[in-house]
Amino acid sequence: MKPSQVLDLSSPIRTIGTLSGGAGSWGACRRWIDQHGPDGMVLLFTDVGGEDWANPNVGEDQDTMRFLAEARDNLGVPLVIIRNQRTIWDVFLEKRWLGNSSLAHCSWELKTGPARDWIGKHAPGAERVLVGIDVTEIHRLKDIKSNWEPYEAVAPLTDKPMLWKPQLLRMLSDRAIAPPRMYELGFAHANCPGCVKGGQSHWARLWRVWPERYLYAERKEQEIREKLGADVSILKDRSDHKVRSLTLERFRVEKLGKSDLLLDLFGERDLFDGLDEGGCACFTDAPPELALVPDGSEDREERYDWHWSLPGDPLRPDSTQSARPEPIRGAA
Repeated sequence: MKPSQVLDLSSPIRTIGTLSGGAGSWGACRRWIDQHGPDGMVLLFTDVGGEDWANPNVGEDQDTMRFLAEARDNLGVPLVIIRNQRTIWDVFLEKRWLGNSSLAHCSWELKTGPARDWIGKHAPGAERVLVGIDVTEIHRLKDIKSNWEPYEAVAPLTDKPMLWKPQLLRMLSDRAIAPPRMYELGFAHANCPGCVKGGQSHWARLWRVWPERYLYAERKEQEIREKLGADVSILKDRSDHKVRSLTLERFRVEKLGKSDLLLDLFGERDLFDGLDEGGCACFTDAPPELALVPDGSEDREERYDWHWSLPGDPLRPDSTQSARPEPIRGAA
């Protein structure tokens, strides 16, 4: 462990506040601190940019670091950032499985697994993990609690009076914290723009807002298809009551390549499944493999780096959290 990685806390770590870069995770931590105080608490964020983190087409949106810094400063507790050495595309090739809405190894390999491993090694006295689901996702709480054992998974936003996104966005505004820009652009979540768990509507929005990110994912999908020699895809075509592969290239050409006139006449939902947003669900999933190496075990290969910061500190020397980047295109 490097000297800079030694957390100087006045009390043992008991509570882990998982930050995803969205309003829900901030709101969960805010409510917990308001009710129980900040003692013995750290925030934990897992960066999926890998060694290619400077590439804007990989990992979370650039605005995430800005939001994380402001969220950390508002909450007033240390923030630990874990960065795996791999990107989601590295994981898919390694596992020989292209992530999709049914199963995405990236969530466990780059987020939940490293987070649990870090907690086991560096916060052995941890008792609970805070998750940012709200009332709209309360049906998932039972599985989340089971997946996080032996830690207690706590979802403060589901306690009465329940809080959900519109209220959380107002709470952020009241504290002069600009919400993640992905919300303003119409995305359902503020995590990875090119989320493989996203549905057709999510990817259609990505094409309109950040076409270069869409094309990057399209090339990566084709690269994996060629290396695996299999007809696999991120999206699925469920028309005619059949399930078939739907590559990002075919979706773009056949569905998103329609003229603006057709969109005006018939609307998006007649061209593709406009209700298929999908969902990230990172930090709340179970491992895709049945065999799970115990948290903090020396048998788990540590393939991540981590560092921590206090309120007011820069998140990292290369961080651009002070500037809120503008979108390339406005949301349609």
